[in-house]
Amino acid sequence: MSEFFGKRRLSWHASAVVTMNAGNYEVECFVHIFNSCTQNNYTIASIFEHLFHSIKAEYPLINIAYIRSDNAGCYHNGPLLLCLPEIGKTTGITVARYDFSEPQSAEDMKVALESHGRLKGCRAAVVEVDSSQDLYEGNKIPDISLLYNFQYKTSGIRVWRAYEIGKGKLLTYKDHQFQPQNVASLKVVKPFGPRQKEHGAISKASKTAQAEIFSCSESTCILTFRSEREAQACPRIRVCFSVR
Repeated sequence: MSEFFGKRRLSWHASAVVTMNAGNYEVECFVHIFNSCTQNNYTIASIFEHLFHSIKAEYPLINIAYIRSDNAGCYHNGPLLLCLPEIGKTTGITVARYDFSEPQSAEDMKVALESHGRLKGCRAAVVEVDSSQDLYEGNKIPDISLLYNFQYKTSGIRVWRAYEIGKGKLLTYKDHQFQPQNVASLKVVKPFGPRQKEHGAISKASKTAQAEIFSCSESTCILTFRSEREAQACPRIRVCFSVR
């Protein structure tokens, strides 16, 4: 979330949804805009809930999501991670993994916003969240600050300190006495606009065209582009979904 266009208290949250169509990756950007909000885990949970409902309505066959975000406290916390399975039940999109990368700076966001022109596949919604609500703080994950990779299972969550190093540790819902919690939908002031004819695309690297592939300068970004200008315009947005 970030202030933007110099307007006080105006926050927005962007999510890049990566899907595969006919063997090709496509990127569509969804933006939630708030006149004001508390940047906490309840706001993020509400965004996920609304985003998953929106995706499911337009892509009924999608039922699994892989989430990647930075380490901001509103993302990297036990109540949010434990709430996602319940959101999956109500939206029809189950979170299979949640992986965290190093935090991105406000300076990176500023450069990205000021350097790009039109962003293909970008859609925005103006929304409001009930700031008096919060996720149940009793839902805790031990040593959450040391864990960076989470895989959702039927009986619990398998966690790792480093990506795919070892078998990880299974934290069962039963042992942690997780309390289910409903997340109310955001109040939509202005909904996402209609789908655009043009979508962002991720190019596949090839041995014969290595010189034509340009990558984002952000080390945690997986996007590649057809030109240096497009690479410089990469939004480096906070939450990146890889959805199938």
